[in-house]
Amino acid sequence: MTVASYSMVLCGSSDDHRYRGRIEKIFGSLPVASQHLLVLLFGTFRVVADSSDGHSNAMNPNAIAISVAPSLFHTCIHDGRTARVEDLQRFKLASNIVCSIICSFGDTKLFPRECYEYYARYTGRTLRIDENRMFTFHNPSSELFGY
Repeated sequence: MTVASYSMVLCGSSDDHRYRGRIEKIFGSLPVASQHLLVLLFGTFRVVADSSDGHSNAMNPNAIAISVAPSLFHTCIHDGRTARVEDLQRFKLASNIVCSIICSFGDTKLFPRECYEYYARYTGRTLRIDENRMFTFHNPSSELFGY
């Protein structure tokens, strides 16, 4: 992925739904296997970030984004040995995009519904839609398994 292809998502859009709709178009244009990989990655990042609340885990969405952005956006990394101002700007933009995707995970305008259903099946979670049109994921009840 390139930062340039995603920078258009943030430019000129203060409306969250339009922003997420643009991200959904980009994700929707990828092969299904890539969509599934991304939904699993960002779902896992969201679980890690959610578990950092009130715990000693410092992996909040911003920390995760800073850690993984260069791996997702290869254009963040310059071929030379010294970072340029443009490299830092691309890294900051990529980190902001990744953080936003992590925080928005579950929004109906981020990934296609089929991707969220795949995530729920693969992780063994149940999928629900709340009053804000957000998909929520829950672990199955322990009563089902007799624990």
